[in-house]
Amino acid sequence: MTTRFEEFKKLHYNEIPLLLGNVWNVQSALQYEKLGFKALGTSSATIASDLGYEDGENMPFEDYFFMIRRIKSAVKIPLSIDLEAGYGDTVEEIVANILRLHEIGIVGINIEDSVVINSKREITETESFADKIKINRRKLKKERHRHVYKCTF
Repeated sequence: MTTRFEEFKKLHYNEIPLLLGNVWNVQSALQYEKLGFKALGTSSATIASDLGYEDGENMPFEDYFFMIRRIKSAVKIPLSIDLEAGYGDTVEEIVANILRLHEIGIVGINIEDSVVINSKREITETESFADKIKINRRKLKKERHRHVYKCTF
């Protein structure tokens, strides 16, 4: 039996490009699923806006997690999420968020190479961003060995 993680990974290796329906609530997710999309992704900006927040991690992670969990529980297809800059100031916080998302069946994330400071989006310096990804990936691999997580980081 193929897991959603394996299914999502296989979707990246087809002749047909993978198109993610970009969703912001349960209704939009169900509509994209009905239209035949094979996987979905969240839009943190639209979810934040719907909840009355500005984009750029101004929405508390708990509010975002609630919406993600609601969307995830409503659809049968894989769900990947926009994790902005990770919703954490430390590696431990970011990894904890990723593991929580994995536990509810989220199959993928994207971490942006920018941050919002004083309502202005700034691109993170390339080497600094690459280091951030490497450090988070290393910590996730360690955590994977401590738990029974079967995913690819």
